[in-house]
Amino acid sequence: MKNYLYRFLVKPGMTRNGQSLIEILIAISAITIVLVSLVSAATRSLSGSVSARTQALATKLAEGQMEKIRAYRDRNGLSSISCADKCYLNDSLALQVSQQAVDILSVWFTVAVPGSCPSGNRQVTAISQWVDGKGTHQAKLISCFSLWQ
Repeated sequence: MKNYLYRFLVKPGMTRNGQSLIEILIAISAITIVLVSLVSAATRSLSGSVSARTQALATKLAEGQMEKIRAYRDRNGLSSISCADKCYLNDSLALQVSQQAVDILSVWFTVAVPGSCPSGNRQVTAISQWVDGKGTHQAKLISCFSLWQ
């Protein structure tokens, strides 16, 4: 019976002693393509999550700077908010001008009078800027400040 099956499956003159070199190369190539695709997808996913985390942190820092500006305005009045260049408020709400170049992550604000805001108001732009392997990025928050009482 075994001899009959062997003759039925294998044509006369054809023997099958193992895998050919071409079949092995095709299998290795297919496995390599799948593995490279998986590693590439994982790398892009990791890069995207790091970028999203940095963007969220920069936005949070810009929001914090905007809240400091509001507190500064409430203590000192609207006319005290005047800064045409890169300024920032430190934790004790002291107004300082930034003379340094952009670090890995820098936060500052600028003021335009009146900017695109109604007359008598000030347009305040809080900016967080960071540098990574893909270049320089910014998160901006723009708000119109008026005299609040």
